[in-house]
Amino acid sequence: MLGDEHPDVATSFNNLALLYYSQGKVETALTYFLHSLAVEEKIIQRVFTSSSERQRIQHINQNRFTLDTYLSLVTTYFNDPPQPPLERGENGEKTPQPPLEKGENIEENDQAYLLLGGTKEGYNHQASSLETGENVEENDQASPLLRGTGGGSSPIETALTTVLNRKCLTLAAQATQNFAVYRGNYSHLLPTFQELQQVSKEIIDASYSPYSPEYQPRLTKLQNRYDDIERKLAKQIPEMALKEQKVTCEKLANALPDNSFLVEFIYIDYRDFYQNKWTEPRYLAFVLPAGQPDKVTMIDLGNANEINTLLIDFYVQISHCPIEVYTPEKTPHQTVTTYGIGFDEDPTPTHQDIGLLLSEKLWKPIHHCVEVKSQKSKVKNSPETDTKPRLFIAADHTLNLIPFEVLPLDKTQKLRDLYSISYLTTGRDILRKQIKTNRTPSEPLIIVDPDYNLEVGSMKSEIYSSSMTNSGELNTFLSTLDDSEKGLKRAEGTDILAKEVATYYNVTPYLDENALTSHLTPETCPRVLLIGTHGVFFSPPKEPPSNLQLHTSDFTQDRFQQNINPDPMLTSVLAFAGANTWRKGGQIPNEVGTGHLLAKDVAGLDLWENDLTVLCACQTGIGNVNAGEGIFGLRRAFVVAGTKTLLMSLWSVPAHATVLLLTLFFDNRKARISPHLAL
Repeated sequence: MLGDEHPDVATSFNNLALLYYSQGKVETALTYFLHSLAVEEKIIQRVFTSSSERQRIQHINQNRFTLDTYLSLVTTYFNDPPQPPLERGENGEKTPQPPLEKGENIEENDQAYLLLGGTKEGYNHQASSLETGENVEENDQASPLLRGTGGGSSPIETALTTVLNRKCLTLAAQATQNFAVYRGNYSHLLPTFQELQQVSKEIIDASYSPYSPEYQPRLTKLQNRYDDIERKLAKQIPEMALKEQKVTCEKLANALPDNSFLVEFIYIDYRDFYQNKWTEPRYLAFVLPAGQPDKVTMIDLGNANEINTLLIDFYVQISHCPIEVYTPEKTPHQTVTTYGIGFDEDPTPTHQDIGLLLSEKLWKPIHHCVEVKSQKSKVKNSPETDTKPRLFIAADHTLNLIPFEVLPLDKTQKLRDLYSISYLTTGRDILRKQIKTNRTPSEPLIIVDPDYNLEVGSMKSEIYSSSMTNSGELNTFLSTLDDSEKGLKRAEGTDILAKEVATYYNVTPYLDENALTSHLTPETCPRVLLIGTHGVFFSPPKEPPSNLQLHTSDFTQDRFQQNINPDPMLTSVLAFAGANTWRKGGQIPNEVGTGHLLAKDVAGLDLWENDLTVLCACQTGIGNVNAGEGIFGLRRAFVVAGTKTLLMSLWSVPAHATVLLLTLFFDNRKARISPHLAL
């Protein structure tokens, strides 16, 4: 019934690929893997136009087998000389097996069935969809990726094109839904979209309500209703198939600015073809120079777990912040590692030592592919002169948690000394600035220094003062979570930044009790958005508290600590006026809402004409790691909402340093210096 789009067809192509590999025909094997990926692409298109976001994420996470296997074979073939398959000798040791001679009956080769993991009858059934002697280049099911850009693509270029069209697909689908509704082409769906947002608010309310026997049934009912509405929207928005977002290396290379490189990382579960088993996951890096798609390079960076361990150690050392990397459940062949490393007051070795070790594994193999040229490049309509090559880094998995600028190249030089660096979720984001809407952006919006203790009947908190009595107060750290009994402290000094920036843009900033979430609505799309507050991130609960020992009538605990909803978009938060009061179960004015802006709220905003969003808050760039799908949290939410340039923090930062840094940043923006150079 499903014909060429049936999963069994993809399985057949996978089996044929493995069979051809067993014959030593690696390039033919790669071709059949591409056939399989093309079938999977059609399946993804069908799934995405009839499913909820949860179902899309689940589908992508459970269907990484072919992509990982294909990239493993590309890595094996292009990093080592081709070798014949191996078989067990008399004593159990591995010995090379000579490739089959041309014309030899493959049905009689036992190694083929060993690789396929099936019987002769099983192979005959699976292979029936395509004769083994058929010319794959003429087969109608061949993927466009196979033909590449005019038929002359190298295997590496084809591999990068494949990666570019598979990374962050669920994010792209969510952003497409948001854009399709807000640009006006589906105005009849706006009431349905508004219903979706209302149910989202009900889910948030239910997730942070006191526990009762009706808690879980209510939450499940709301989530099912939310999923039903999302499926309804997906079926009526054909763009959700993402066909219009297909890219090639050539298209992307031509979109890169002069003297720049795209560095696209991908985390894969690695299949060792010589040992015929899954081994430790690996990181791959693709380097694409501007205007030169034929010069793309692929680098195997090696064991991802080793790199992740060094990276987390380095993160903790330089940030003084403990961190846990939470990853969702994987399919059986994939490896899951969760890190929870506390800060050591007397670290040994030093962050410089760890940084050099990390750089040795992560950057040194890439460095020779990113040639440094001292080249003065005048930026159009700007006084700046950029002499450094620019790197666009699209990280994956745990690599999303480190600012590459601080990687030491030696004891005196860091990566930022040689390059200007910007970050992407995937290389496709280079093309996002080409997206235009019919909407005119509103004036810049500045919301800073909220009164976290705002409550019903109080116009201004008397607990904390927003004025600084002495310079020593500027040394206060804006920690993600301050003393849980006292709540969040005022974001000292951000009011000074707000007034400086407001003067430049000639707008009135929202401070104290006026720093409300209600200023951010789908009807408001500020050209520039500055939010100065606390960022709050909690790892989603892996399971409900034992015996569900939660309070049913009051909140002596923090509301966030009582949440048992595992959705990571509910645990990455910006605090606004009334945050402390709400978190302790107090009464706050209706217009205050919850006193928090959750990532789930942000994803429903319309920021497609927003040129710049600056989050002067701690740890806004972290969240839940999902291989191939980026970071789930505020970072993902603002991308879904459409913002073009986003400035965030990966850890807690000192107030005075942040205010000074951002004041300098906005001074540079006044001089029309690009954001990546203004910071």
